[in-house]
Amino acid sequence: MRERSTVRNSHGIVALLAALALASLLSAAASAAAQTPDLSLTQATLQLWPEYDDPGLLVILAGTFSDTVTFPQAIALPLPGGAREIQPALGPVQGRRCRAQPANC
Repeated sequence: MRERSTVRNSHGIVALLAALALASLLSAAASAAAQTPDLSLTQATLQLWPEYDDPGLLVILAGTFSDTVTFPQAIALPLPGGAREIQPALGPVQGRRCRAQPANC
């Protein structure tokens, strides 16, 4: 019984950290938007999936940039200090495939 309680508590802590990361992301996005007015998202979703065999949490941030955004362009997302196994991915950008490269991970 104690094992279940520990798992629930760790998922709660991870969810709290993910929420703080999202708040940081939104704050950084607002700051970046003030410096780069043409970089904006028309749609964004955040999914939090608890891992079944690990106290970690899978965080999926997906979005679509507005048609006014031109690439190539650096995009930075703040991550919490304890983040691990970071695997960024990109879909097609203006009709061509792109590759995401994590910097300073």
